[in-house]
Amino acid sequence: MNHLRRAFCYVFFSLALISVPKLHAASPSEMSYDVVVYGATASGAMAALAATRQGMHVVLLEPGTHVGGMLTGGLSATDVGNPNVIGGVALEFFEQVGRYYDMPQYGQKVAWRFEPHVGEAILRSMLQVAKVDVRLKERMREKDGVRKSGERIISLTTEDGTVWKGKVFIDATYEGDLMAASGVSFAWGRESIAQYGESLGGVRAESPGHQFKFKVSAYSGDGKLLPEISPVTMAPAGSGDHEVQAFNFRLILTQDPANLIPFPKPNNYDPHEYQLLANYIRGFQ
Repeated sequence: MNHLRRAFCYVFFSLALISVPKLHAASPSEMSYDVVVYGATASGAMAALAATRQGMHVVLLEPGTHVGGMLTGGLSATDVGNPNVIGGVALEFFEQVGRYYDMPQYGQKVAWRFEPHVGEAILRSMLQVAKVDVRLKERMREKDGVRKSGERIISLTTEDGTVWKGKVFIDATYEGDLMAASGVSFAWGRESIAQYGESLGGVRAESPGHQFKFKVSAYSGDGKLLPEISPVTMAPAGSGDHEVQAFNFRLILTQDPANLIPFPKPNNYDPHEYQLLANYIRGFQ
């Protein structure tokens, strides 16, 4: 915990040392690039960096106001899996985060767990150093935002009327907005094992690290299911579905009084909605 506190203090002391790219206010016009990347998610930022380093003239368009997607938007505890397979520009990012938190003093080069605003500042700095043209608040026009020649995208138009031409377009959004607008076929949900012969396809009855380590009752004292628990029986393991992942949040908390930002209790807060969590915490303790 002392190390965590020092890291938090170091963050606030050092944040001013990280520069960020200037934001551009685009006016209705026509812009031409070698590569147009739509979506400043982590993959979009990595693609823009890699293409720029290869001498391409690149623009990174982001509908929102942040850079990094889940990586800098609250994921915080990176789902790293096997660290030996992470390399290239992605590894550069995690190494820069490691230097920011002074991880070498602990014998580590990288930091997989970091504060979202720190990660975004570092990613923006990397984009600025590479001279990537980053444009925020550039949402693609919904109805007629994509222009094609045959099967090839030649331009996309954003809501303010700006036309972005490119030799190559990269869709780095999470939902595939650019691909959908261009008429690419798509699917969602989980494919069954039978569809492509993938042994880990479809519904998973159990997966490592994603179940409670001990039994937690799903019922309240009156025998009713607790809030947010579905009464529907889970589909057979390996079967497909058309479901999408639920939104969830990971919070970064500290006990350091100098680094606390209190969050007030919402007016409509109902503790019963979180009874399952309360039961889990009691069991964990």
